[in-house]
Amino acid sequence: MKKIVLLILIFVLQSFPLLSEEKKFSYDQHKKKLIEKKLLLNSFKKCEEYINKTSVELFLNCSDGNEFLGKSIKCEKKEPTIRGYPFYFYFENSKILNSYFLSDKQIKSRNVNYNEKKSYIEIRYIGTVYKDKLILIHTKGREEYKCSYLSSIKELTKDLQKYIKK
Repeated sequence: MKKIVLLILIFVLQSFPLLSEEKKFSYDQHKKKLIEKKLLLNSFKKCEEYINKTSVELFLNCSDGNEFLGKSIKCEKKEPTIRGYPFYFYFENSKILNSYFLSDKQIKSRNVNYNEKKSYIEIRYIGTVYKDKLILIHTKGREEYKCSYLSSIKELTKDLQKYIKK
């Protein structure tokens, strides 16, 4: 009886593939499929939200990388400012961002150094963006600007062009 149980156990164990034989999970391929199926909801912040195909559950995939890298943000106040338009930034790499401004009715940008910390980003000559509330505190006057993400540099440019026409 023991031999029969042992033979059955050996047969069952041999039918399962070894871990090394299994296909390795590719996060990038999985992410691409979710985007195609419109199941990727949000990738602007540090975590990406997914909808489970069979239920209403949300899954978070969080990374420790720079959450602003390759992203554009707009920081503005409700009331008009001396500038006459919001701050626009594009985080080009982990040390330099492009700060967009208007000059002679043209959109221009300049490279500005920044330093990312755990809860905030120090932008040289401009101020500090607090990540949890997405608020910019301007260096001069300590004024507070509410920030929001823009989908692309193209949207940033389009938004800034509205202020040229004024």
